[in-house]
Amino acid sequence: ILFNSAWRRGMATREVAQREYFYYIDLTGRLYLDEDPSALASNQVIKEPKYNIATCIKDVKFLDFFFRRLRPNALQHGACHLPKYLFVSPCGPELNFLRVADTPAVLSRLDADQGRVFYAPSLSVPWEPWRLRISQEGRLYHPGPAGVCSWALVASHLVSTHLQEGIGEPLPGERVDVVAGEAGGGG
Repeated sequence: ILFNSAWRRGMATREVAQREYFYYIDLTGRLYLDEDPSALASNQVIKEPKYNIATCIKDVKFLDFFFRRLRPNALQHGACHLPKYLFVSPCGPELNFLRVADTPAVLSRLDADQGRVFYAPSLSVPWEPWRLRISQEGRLYHPGPAGVCSWALVASHLVSTHLQEGIGEPLPGERVDVVAGEAGGGG
């Protein structure tokens, strides 16, 4: 497949009438429409993207829809020419590719009463605080949604507001190896 350097967001690609969109998830769990995937593919220097609270996607229905369909990108077409997009959320004839700052699911809201921790407005995993792990970089991880990632990053604001008092030093020799975009494997 030849990469078309004249790519435009939402452009139909190749032989099939298929549109591709590109997204980025940051360390807080905010989702953004990505700036310029073609520049990322060619490792061009691009201007600093404007990823902030004002530019993140806030539509609750879209966020649930996007994350409900998210899975590792094992496609043999589409954005395979963009190796930084390790996840895909299909939507009919459209493909929504995801680039991650760390993990494809970021746990950003805790409902301790229900025993759930959320990675999208209404999507969650069981809260299992005894399974929390700290990486070598000092980031906190919790088991992630099945089929997407084995470990999900716990957003720092969740740690500072709900968990900070209960976190001690890691046990000797205990660590979590989380590779950016890691999906499915152990950690």
